[in-house]
Order: sequence, then C-alpha cells, then structure tokens
Amino acid sequence: MSDVLGRETFESIYAGTPAWDIGRPQRALVEVADRVTGTVLDAGCGTGENALFFAGRGHPVLGIDFLEGPIMESRRKAEERGLDAEFARMDALTLLGLDRHFDTVIDSGLFHVFSDEDRARYVAGLAHVTSPGGRLFLL
Repeated sequence: MSDVLGRETFESIYAGTPAWDIGRPQRALVEVADRVTGTVLDAGCGTGENALFFAGRGHPVLGIDFLEGPIMESRRKAEERGLDAEFARMDALTLLGLDRHFDTVIDSGLFHVFSDEDRARYVAGLAHVTSPGGRLFLL
C-alpha cells in the first residue's frame, strides 16, 4: 500500500483514540441514512461506528479496514450491541479481488489518505463492488 499516511502511522494513531473515532456514526451519514439501501460496504471502517449504525437499521453490512486492531474492536462492539455485522481485515486497494457487490458503499475519510495513483486503483475497486445503480457516500 503506497498511501500518503503509512501503516505505521495508522497503527500509532490507533494505539490511542483517533480524532475521527467519535464514538458514534458520522453526522453526515446519519443525515443521508434514508437514502442508503440494501447491502452496505464500509470501506476503511475503523472501529465500526458507521457500519454498526447501518447494521442497526437492518442493512447487511461488511466493514473493511487494513488494520487488525480496529477490526477486532468493531467485532467487539457488534457483539456487545447484539448487531449482526461482518468485519474483515482487508486493504481497500484490493477491492478488485472481492467477489461481492453492494448496493451502498460508504467511505468516511479513506479516499483522501491515498496517493493520486492509489486513488485510481481504489475508484476502480469501488466500481467493481458497487451494484449497478448503487450509491457511494464519500466524506
């Protein structure tokens, strides 16, 4: 992964509480929740608050993140809250290899961490996993 901020940087940030981990879903996603349909992919889910919000609304959800720590925390939160959500350690730059499709994809702060070259790879992956007529909500 040749992101602008490297893996070590994110591991260091997640050793504490990242500034973006606000303990609830992002307000912008709550505001568009009625426009979210069907299956949801949360790309770069972090500790899962956005994914868990949509799972709580009845959506089948897959949250992916390239770090194991946030994925483990997401799974813990899902179990603690009694929510059915799937979380997997996965690099979002490898979405072309994912044989699944989603009606809605959410990205809260992932796109901007990639280099220009990796953004093109990421967008191609998003196109691959988004169902025809699906929606992308990118913050």
